[in-house]
Amino acid sequence: MNRRVILIMLGLLWVAPGWAVDSTIEWKDLSSDEQQVLKNFESRWDNLPAEQRERMRKGAQRWQQMTPEQRAEVKERFARWKALPPEQKKQLRERYQQFRKLPPDEQQRIRKRMEWFMSLPPEKRAELRKRWQETPPDQREMMRERIMERPTEHPDRSGPRR
Repeated sequence: MNRRVILIMLGLLWVAPGWAVDSTIEWKDLSSDEQQVLKNFESRWDNLPAEQRERMRKGAQRWQQMTPEQRAEVKERFARWKALPPEQKKQLRERYQQFRKLPPDEQQRIRKRMEWFMSLPPEKRAELRKRWQETPPDQREMMRERIMERPTEHPDRSGPRR
């Protein structure tokens, strides 16, 4: 599954630990639009940690600013997320947490590489995925190291290589 999709979805829902929240947001503090978006959480709102309430409120605000097309896309992504096996969800959460611990410049490098990959035609992406899956684990690790050493400006290998 597309990592960017997972990152967006997790960010919208609940993953961004460590945000400081000065006060607890009560249900009555939410706007009527926010309450509508978060209505499934009303009965347990008081039991949610303050940080999670704040993240959910911000997610509801982002949701309200989305176009109908963007909302449909997010719903589709979430449906795909829900359909994943628990072990795969766990693995993706762990990878996301590792990503969040990286310095901002490393996060940006990874984002650029993902953008490059997603800009490829579907056939080329499928070919690269297949080649990756067929590569033995020890060679994958060596490839990861080489990829991380490459300059970010040239993810398509069109420029100088190290």
